[in-house]
Amino acid sequence: MPRRPTVTTKLLAVLAILVAGTVVAATAAVRAATHIAHEETELVDTLSTGNLALVDLALCVPRVRTAELTALNGLLMGDASIYERGQAQAVDAIDAVDRAILILSENPLPATGAAWDRFREAWRIYKSGTARVMADYARVAPAASPEPASPTPPPVTGQGPDRPAEGAAALQTSELHRTHGWYHYRLLETLDAYTSAREQAARRAAAHSVRVADATTRAVVIAVLSTLAVAAAIAGAVLVSLRRRLRRVAEAADAFRRGDFSVPVETPRDDEIGRLAASFVALEQTMRELSEETETLAAAAAAGHLDARGDVSRFQGAWADLVEHLNDTLSAWEGAMRERDRAEEASQAKSQFLANMSHEIRTPMNGVIGLTELLASTDLDAHQEEMVGTIRECGDGLLAIIDDILDFSKIEADRLVLESVGFDLRDRLETTVRTYAAAATAKGLELTLRVGQDIPPSLVGDPTRLCQVVGNLVSNAVKFTEDGEVAVNAILAPGSAHGDPGPGPDAGQAPRVRIRFSVEDTGLGIGQAEKERLFDAFEQADGSTTRRFGGTGLGLAIASRLVEAMGGWFDVTSVPGEGSTFAFEIDLAVDGAGTLPTEAEEILATCRVLVVDDNATNRYVLSEMLAGSGAEVRVAASGEQCLELLADAGTGGGLPDAIVLDMQMPGMDGLEIAARLKERLGSAKPPTVLLSSTGTLIPPQDLAAAGVEATASKPVRRNELLHALGSLVRGAGTPRPDRGQDAEPPRPGTLRVLLAEDNVVNQKVARGFLRRLGCEVVVVENGRKAVECVAAGEPFDLVLMDCQMPDVDGFEATRRIRALESDRGAVPVVALTAGVTVQEREAAHDAGMDDFLAKPFREHQLEEILLTWIPRSRELARSSQPT
Repeated sequence: MPRRPTVTTKLLAVLAILVAGTVVAATAAVRAATHIAHEETELVDTLSTGNLALVDLALCVPRVRTAELTALNGLLMGDASIYERGQAQAVDAIDAVDRAILILSENPLPATGAAWDRFREAWRIYKSGTARVMADYARVAPAASPEPASPTPPPVTGQGPDRPAEGAAALQTSELHRTHGWYHYRLLETLDAYTSAREQAARRAAAHSVRVADATTRAVVIAVLSTLAVAAAIAGAVLVSLRRRLRRVAEAADAFRRGDFSVPVETPRDDEIGRLAASFVALEQTMRELSEETETLAAAAAAGHLDARGDVSRFQGAWADLVEHLNDTLSAWEGAMRERDRAEEASQAKSQFLANMSHEIRTPMNGVIGLTELLASTDLDAHQEEMVGTIRECGDGLLAIIDDILDFSKIEADRLVLESVGFDLRDRLETTVRTYAAAATAKGLELTLRVGQDIPPSLVGDPTRLCQVVGNLVSNAVKFTEDGEVAVNAILAPGSAHGDPGPGPDAGQAPRVRIRFSVEDTGLGIGQAEKERLFDAFEQADGSTTRRFGGTGLGLAIASRLVEAMGGWFDVTSVPGEGSTFAFEIDLAVDGAGTLPTEAEEILATCRVLVVDDNATNRYVLSEMLAGSGAEVRVAASGEQCLELLADAGTGGGLPDAIVLDMQMPGMDGLEIAARLKERLGSAKPPTVLLSSTGTLIPPQDLAAAGVEATASKPVRRNELLHALGSLVRGAGTPRPDRGQDAEPPRPGTLRVLLAEDNVVNQKVARGFLRRLGCEVVVVENGRKAVECVAAGEPFDLVLMDCQMPDVDGFEATRRIRALESDRGAVPVVALTAGVTVQEREAAHDAGMDDFLAKPFREHQLEEILLTWIPRSRELARSSQPT
C-alpha cells in the first residue's frame, strides 16, 4: 500500500502552487512593464529630438528674416558688402531651418500631420515669396545691383497680397517691407499651430501610456489575487482536515489531564499527527502505570510506612515553588529589559528628531538673521530702523530657544560631550559679559566683571559650555533687574591653592584649581517656593499667564546640568526685593606655569594711576586690574573728589601718571572733569582714558576739546585698558580707538572666495556679508560644481562649503578637493551647516574641512573666519610657488 503524503508535503505543495502563480504573474508584469517602458522610451526619444529641432526652428526663423532685411537694406543703401553679408547669413539660417524640418519629419507625432503640412507649405511660400521681394528690391534700388543669392522663383499665386508686375520700377519700399512681413507672420502663425498640436499629441500619448500602465497593473493584481485565492482554498481544505484530527488528540489530552485514560486515540495515518496520536497512546499506558503506583504509595503512607517519601514529596513541592518563582522573576526581568530598550529607542528617536528640527529651523533662520543684518546696514529712516531692530531681536530670541531645546535634548539623552582645551579665562569671560553690555546700558544698569588676579592665566576645560552657563546667569540678571548693578565675579574658591593637584588619586596629575563663579544683581529677588523649583525644566520664577518676562524655562535647567557635568554644583542666595546671587564652583586644570608680563604691564609696574568712578564695585574691579600689573592706584568717587586730590598732588608735585575716568557720573561727567583738568593743569595734565557704556558714541571733536587721549567701552577688558594706559604713559601716540567708537573693523582685503550653497536665501546672505568684507565671491549650488571650479585651477583663498547639498554633498566634495591637492591645507575649506551636533563636527573634520561655521552666522563671525584662514592660505600659496 503506498505511503500517504505527510502534512509537510501538503503544505509544501500549497507553497509551490503559490510560488508558481506569483512567478507567472510577476513574469507577465515584467513583460508588460518592459513593453510600456519601451513605448515610453520611444516617445521620450521622439519628443526630445523633436523638441531640440523645434528650438532650432524658433531660433533660426527670426534669424532668416533678420538676415534678409539686412540684405534688403544693403540694396537700398547701395552697399554691396552689406547685401552680401545679409545674403550669406540668410542662406545659413535657411539651411538650419531645412535641417530642423528634416529632423521633425523623421520624428513625427500622431495627430500633428495637418499642422505639420501647413507649416511646410508656409515655409515653401515664405522662401519663394521673399526671393521675389529681394528681386523687387533690386529693381527699386539698382545702385547696388548685386546678383540675388538664388534664382528668382516663379510667382506664387493665391498666397499673400497681390505682387506688382515684372519690371515695375515704381514699386515702393514700404509695400515690399509689408509683403515680407506678411510672409514672416504667416510662417510664425503656422509654426505656433504646429507647436500647439505637437504639445497636445505628446500629452495624449503620455495619458495613453498611463492608462495602459494602469490597466496592466490591474491585470497583474487580479492574477496575483486569483493565485492567492486558489492557494488559500487548498490550504483551507488541508487545515480543516488537520484541525479535525488535532481536535481528537486534544480531547484525549484533556481526558488524560483529568485522569481519565479511557478516551481512545485513533492513529490511522502515518504522518506527523498520526505519530503524535501514537505518542499519546504510549503516554496513556504510562499514566495508567503511574496511577496504579501512586495508589500503592498512598496506601503505604496511610499505613505509616512512607516518612522518607513524605519528606521527598515536601522537597519536590518546595523545588516546584522555587522554579515557579525563578520563572516569574525571569519574566519580570525580560519585561524590564524590553521596557528599557523601548525607552532608549524613544530617547534616541526624540534626540534625532530634535536635531533634525534644529537643522531645518536653523537654515531659514540664517536667512532671516543674515538679511536683517544686511538690511540694517542700509539707509533706513527711524521707523524702519526700529522695525529691523525688532526683527533682529525676535530672530535672536528664537535662535536662543532652539539652542536651549537642542542642548536639553542632548542632556536628556546623555549625549553631552565636554571639551578639554586650553583657554584664557579672563578673555573668555570679558567677551561673554560684553555681549550683554548693550542690554544693561539700555536699562541704565552698571555691568561689571572681576577676575581674581591669583587665577592662573591659562586653564584647561570646556570654555564654550562654561561661558554658556555664565552668559545664562548674566542674561537672567539683566532681565530681572530694573535698576542698580549686575556684578560678575570669578575668584579662587576658599581653600584652593594656585595649581594644587590635591591629595588622593589625582596626585601626580596636572595641577587643578577650584574657581568660584558668581553673578550678583540688585533685581527682583526670588522667594523660597520659587527657589526650590528654579532648576527644574520648563519652570520660571513667574509662571503666570500675565508674566512680564519670556523664555523657555530651560536656561537654568541646562546650566545646572552643565555645571554638574563639569563636577560642580549651584548655590543660590536671594532676598525678594533686594536681589539674588547665583554661584557655582568647578575644578579646572592649570595649563602651564603662567605667561610672561606684557610690555604694558612692565610700563605700568612703576606708574601711579587715578581711577574716578561713582560705582564702588567698578572702582574695586578697576583697582584690582591695575594693581595686578604692579601699578600704584588711587580712587575717587566723584569729580569733586578727583579735583581735590589732583589739586593737593599738584602742589606737592605728585600728579599721577595717568587717569581713568568714568563717563556717566552724577554731578560732573567724565568729559567735564577732563575739561576742567585741562584748564587747570594745561600741558601738565596726565593722559586720560575715558570709559563709556557700549553703544555710547562721543564725537571725536568733544574728546579732543576735553583733552581725552583714549576711550574704552564698559565692561572694559583688562588687556585693552592696560594697553591704552601703557601706550599713553610710554608716549607712543594715541592708541587705536575703541571699536565701539568711530573706528572701522579690520577688513581682510581683496579675496576670492568660493561659496558652495544650494539655498538661494543663504546664498544672498553669505554673498552680502562677503562683499561687505571686500571679497570677490563665486557661487555654485552643489558640491560637484565646487570640485569642478577647484579642479579647473581657479585661484581661491577660501572655500565656504555647505554640508547638505543635492547631487554631491559638502563632505564628499571636500574629500574630492583634498584628493586633487598635494598639500591638504592649500585651499582652506570651512563647513557651513545648520547641524550643530558633535557628530556633524566630526564628520566635517574627517572629510578634510579646516573649520566649522554654524548657521545662522553673523558678519563678524564670518570676518573672524576670514582673518584666521586667509593669511595661512596665502602663506601656503607663496611657499608652494617655485623659487
